[in-house]
Amino acid sequence: MSTASTRRAALGAILAAPLASVPATASAASATPALVRLIAKNDRINDLLNASDGASGFDPGLVRAAGVIRSRVAAFPSRGLPDILAKASCLARLYPLADAEEQVRESLNGYAFLDEMSVALAVEVMKLAEGTLCA
Repeated sequence: MSTASTRRAALGAILAAPLASVPATASAASATPALVRLIAKNDRINDLLNASDGASGFDPGLVRAAGVIRSRVAAFPSRGLPDILAKASCLARLYPLADAEEQVRESLNGYAFLDEMSVALAVEVMKLAEGTLCA
């Protein structure tokens, strides 16, 4: 369901987000309200995709809507750690942590491109986001 370009867009937003002097105890509950609304919409669309029968094909309009909302979440300018944690929680719902960890284990073989570095960083941020209130 998740394509490499979709993951790269989401990871790019995480990488671009500022991390300056935000306490590590910040909760995703204090994420920017507009981002929280985008993530909630993303979750609703993703639930619809998961509920549809992929064997008979996915509704192209729904797939397009998922790509658009994921792009909006990824491009949303993070204003601090709560926004980053909210995005990481959203990413973990789209791309389960165990799957991302497995990808890192399989792809890091002594040489890493930006994709491998991005996924490895995303795994760390998703782990950091565990236990925070999801948007």
